[in-house]
Amino acid sequence: MNAKNINAKFAALGARVKIGALASRSAWGARDGRLFTLDVQKEGNSEFFELRVRPDFEAEFTTLDVQPLARHLLLMVKGFEPRDGRPPLPFTEKFLCGHDERHWFVAATPGGSTVAEAKEALKPPFVRQIQSNVQLKAKDRHSRKNAAFVRQGEWFFIPCPDLVVADRLVLKNEPLRRGRGKPHIVQFLYRRGGTTVHVCNQYPSGLTESEFKTS
Repeated sequence: MNAKNINAKFAALGARVKIGALASRSAWGARDGRLFTLDVQKEGNSEFFELRVRPDFEAEFTTLDVQPLARHLLLMVKGFEPRDGRPPLPFTEKFLCGHDERHWFVAATPGGSTVAEAKEALKPPFVRQIQSNVQLKAKDRHSRKNAAFVRQGEWFFIPCPDLVVADRLVLKNEPLRRGRGKPHIVQFLYRRGGTTVHVCNQYPSGLTESEFKTS
């Protein structure tokens, strides 16, 4: 791994990255099957990227695209996954790293060779379909507000002018979030379809009805 080159690419975004070894076993002795970790950590009020790699994982970490003004880069990890006594398996993953609104983030992306392509690959298929329907120009696809959607972080809000909703079913100032992250507050929210979940501090991502009854 060319740690100096990786540090320089992240520095071009105005970001710090710390690179170290990843132990094959946890502090309590359990085997850790991860080959590497790439996360955002916090030190005081400062955020930084942390890359840890298992010593027996032979891989190349390559930055495919760097966009300093947008503060995004696309990182590819390519190598061979070791398998106890068996031939290693080819391994390739890509990660979009950057700054969105107030924080740094890392997102595994299913495709793309540039930052723009990776962003498109991360969008839900329905959002890409709406973009096509309204013939959204390429230069507008990564804006937070355009003819296809309004975006807040990872959430996409699609205009639906023909939707008719009963007032009694509209929720006000409703939190919207995934996991333990800080929620967005939606002024008016209406849900149709989907799966009912029960949320509490112990299960911030929610429990389905069957999980709730057996918990």
